[in-house]
Amino acid sequence: MNGTVEYTSPSRNNRMYRLINLEKGKIYAIEIMSMTGDMLSDMAWIPGDITSVLFALTDEEYALKDNDTEKLDTLADELFHNLPKDRMLDTHMIDSKTGEKKKSDIKPKTETMDDFKYPKYSAKRSAETGLKAIDAADKLWVIYNRALGDNYPTIDGNGAAWVFTSADGAKSIIKKNEGIDLCSKEYSKSEFLKFIKSWFALGLLRLKLNPGTDDVYAQMTIMDILPEKDRVANCFGAPLHFSMVRFCQNHANSQNQNVAAMANASWNVICHQIQQSLFLVPFMFDGEDPYPADDDYIIHGTDYAVHLFNHTVMSVVNGIQPPAQGQVLNGIMNFYGGEKYTLVNSSAPENDGEKLMRFLTLTGNNDNKTFIPAYTDFVQIKNFYGDKKVRIALLSYREIASMSTKGIADGNENVGGIVINPVGVNIQISPEQMTAIDKALQSEADKREETPPVEKEEIVEENTQDKAAEEAPNEEAPGEETLKDSFGTKLKNFFKRS
Repeated sequence: MNGTVEYTSPSRNNRMYRLINLEKGKIYAIEIMSMTGDMLSDMAWIPGDITSVLFALTDEEYALKDNDTEKLDTLADELFHNLPKDRMLDTHMIDSKTGEKKKSDIKPKTETMDDFKYPKYSAKRSAETGLKAIDAADKLWVIYNRALGDNYPTIDGNGAAWVFTSADGAKSIIKKNEGIDLCSKEYSKSEFLKFIKSWFALGLLRLKLNPGTDDVYAQMTIMDILPEKDRVANCFGAPLHFSMVRFCQNHANSQNQNVAAMANASWNVICHQIQQSLFLVPFMFDGEDPYPADDDYIIHGTDYAVHLFNHTVMSVVNGIQPPAQGQVLNGIMNFYGGEKYTLVNSSAPENDGEKLMRFLTLTGNNDNKTFIPAYTDFVQIKNFYGDKKVRIALLSYREIASMSTKGIADGNENVGGIVINPVGVNIQISPEQMTAIDKALQSEADKREETPPVEKEEIVEENTQDKAAEEAPNEEAPGEETLKDSFGTKLKNFFKRS
């Protein structure tokens, strides 16, 4: 980083420091010199070496050089004694014999000394900078992976999408990442706002503006950009959907060893999240029309699913009191696109608990295997069914897996397993992979209460037709040998309704 020294403490001070304007005001910093040897774990330090630490300052703190140097001295003392990690930019020392500058090994003493004041300031300042750049831009460009399509922005290792205010900026980052099959898509301002709203379904909240270019750089959240009426937080299904996109992006570029390693690591994350997730599963009541009335906005949950639903709400949202027995914490967290829906405990007799629920399955075009579709949000359901409404059940993964394995135990050789989000970025889970997931997370599964036996549900093949679902271009169906080979970006081409 390049900087200009704009203030040096008087020589009479006990603490020697100087204020530095870095990167033309992008960062303000204070360099505190003559850090003591007992702060070092670096054995290379000897008495006489000059050790320094560079700490970040807010603009208000930096301005103390002009209006309150006593307060500035006090701040320097606090930084010296606390060594807060959230403000440390750099540490180094000057060799007393050679004058050589080298890295020191001073470690932070605390995470923060002021409730993370600087990170909050930095985030706000970066967001303001980014908003000005976005407002000034006529169009915006979003980076995506060709294998997954432009409905999904590429997500980097820090969980952020990449957005650019110029076509040249987008082209330059694609060129720098030639080993990864990246593309960019151009958006008008209104199209961009509509697109990033859909990121809530992925749990994707962060973006980097113009990374790796000379254009204005900022880190921000989509909450900073969208008006309050368009903001959605804490969507059910979003963490798993996010991990699926990351996994599929990495797997699509698995010829790159580093990326392949990230794909392998993300498999463990997906196993964990699948076990903890709740899914939306289409069904019909025995003997009734599978398509409910237009004003039917009910999610039918099992006892166990409702229990997990309430538990998740209480763990994510602070201050929520446990509900009364059999009650549901509706109106606090939703599945994306399902804001009109209300969850009811359908295991209770007064809520159709005596009716048989028949789950709608999908059939693979190539092998006639039947799959239970499980969705992470209502947009994913609409991607398959279009404008047709279907009845929706809320089930845990363990309940769905139990039904699938029950079909195998009953002699149904056509059971293929589960497919999560059949259209778009998806994951197919074969019976063998269900066993692998159970083994991978057995110790955690043992800590969770046992799933109640499924008594009133069964898998059936629904003889309904959907032209859109039956479209089948000449593409090979995904394999079942390993999870890594079982995802597709357009699974609507691979499955039709049973």
